[in-house]
Order: sequence, then C-alpha cells, then structure tokens
Amino acid sequence: MVKKYTMQDIAKAANVSKATVSYVLNEKSGARVSEQTRRKILQIANVYHYVPNLSAKYLGDTRKKLIGIVIGNNSENALPYTGQAIDSLYTVFSAADYKLVLLDSKSRYEYMDLAFDVIFAQNLSEEQIQKISTNTFSPIILLDCAFPDLLFFRIRNDYAAAFALAVSQFCEQRDCVLIYSRQENESTDQILRSLPAADTFILDGTNRSQADVFFARSADKNIVAVGDVAGLVALSACKPERLAVVSSYCKGLFPENVCRVAWDEEERRNYLLSVVSKLEAKEAEDSDVHELWVKPLLI
Repeated sequence: MVKKYTMQDIAKAANVSKATVSYVLNEKSGARVSEQTRRKILQIANVYHYVPNLSAKYLGDTRKKLIGIVIGNNSENALPYTGQAIDSLYTVFSAADYKLVLLDSKSRYEYMDLAFDVIFAQNLSEEQIQKISTNTFSPIILLDCAFPDLLFFRIRNDYAAAFALAVSQFCEQRDCVLIYSRQENESTDQILRSLPAADTFILDGTNRSQADVFFARSADKNIVAVGDVAGLVALSACKPERLAVVSSYCKGLFPENVCRVAWDEEERRNYLLSVVSKLEAKEAEDSDVHELWVKPLLI
C-alpha cells in the first residue's frame, strides 16, 4: 500500500514547522520564509507526491469557507470578553459565506489536520500555539496573544493605553493598584505585569482569599481591574468610585459610578476583516504590520 504523506511528514523532512509548510504550499505571499526554505519544501512535497487533505470542506456547505476558533483554557475567567470576541467573529464573517467551528483547546490537536481557511486562536499559551501550528496547515491569526514566529498575524488589546485611560478618570488622584485574572499567554501576562501600578495581584482560581489581604493593604489606593471577574472581586472590597474596570462592556454588571473602559470593537472587526481578506486574496506582504492593537474606549 502506498503511503499517503501529510503536511507533518513534509515539515519533519524539511525541519520546519507545519505552519511554515502551509504558508509555502498555499502560496501565501506575505509569509516570511526564505527562498531556500521555500524551494526545499516544494521539492520534498514533489518527491512525496503530496495531495492536500480537503476533508473539512465537506463538513457542511462546500460553498462556505471554514473558520476554526480556539479559546484558551482559562477563558472562563473572562467570559464576557470571550463572548464579545466570538460575537465579533460572527458579525464579520456572516453565516451566508462562512462556517465557524468552535474547537477544543484541550484536545490532542490531531483533528486540526483539516482544510480550515483560517484558525483564530484567543488567549493561548505559547505551548498551545506551537501544538496547533505543528498540527495544521491552515493560517493562524492570534487574538490577544503572541508567539515568537512572526508568520502569525496578531490582533491584541492595548492594555497599556487602557490602564492609562482608566487611571486618568479617577476624581481623586491616588496611587493605583492592579488586579487581573492570569492569562494563558506569557506575552500578554507580561504586558499586564509591567503596567505602572503601585502593586499587582493576579487571580489564578486558587488565591481568592489572598485577594482580601491585597485589598486590605491597598485600602488607600484606587483599583484598576482587568476583566469582569477581577472587577467583581475588587468591587466586593472597595467603594465603586475608587474602581475602574477594563473589559468588554456588559451592561448592568457594575454600578454606574464604576469607571468602565472597553475595547473599540469596530476597530477590532475592521482588523479581522482586513487580515482575512489579505490572506484569502494572497495579498499579505512582509511590509504589512503583523501586530495590530485595538484601542480602548471610555464608556
């Protein structure tokens, strides 16, 4: 029986990631792959008589393009934001033209060897992104997370600008402390840890009682909370006028005198559409900005 070679076989033979093989074989013009590597991949694919696996195209209407969505393991700490991100994807990519599939980030990733037109990955660790990129040949767009491989487009929240905007809204200027839920992605977590707060507390699902100690020693300070869960925890320990919450807007979740900073979802949707349109048209270039920042808005 003749062996059917896969993208993974080509990646292994070429000593590159599966994502790199995908960019070359799908002729993505914006891929940052050297000419030597590109030729090597094409030569190996030719020797192996490689035939793409298009099985995913038959999951539904074959006239629709297939989009995968992978959400980080700890996203339950920020459900409103996760819901807003998914809602943005459904708003931009209408059901008439696209089939959106929510994928399991805790799986072994073998199911990803399918013909997704693009995969959106939100709040994933670098390890998770690596596993996905070696088990799929589909283009990956990272949402609110980063990865050292610059082949990936990244659409990220501008937390530094959001923190500055939140701090500027307090009527009584005091030192500010920060509380947020731990992020799966180390790059995003590092951005939050580096914000110029007088002190920082990171919720991790096991240290809720320690948060009370943090608030007790911060009794004379203003509080900026990133994420609705962190905001609700902070609200239980401080006056509303001393709290600012940075998250997607969820009406009625906080008192009116709590400062709310949200994300410009229109800008996010424009970024999503622009990046996918370039990938579909094979018009992405090395000169393109691969990291796009969504600005904050005062509600």
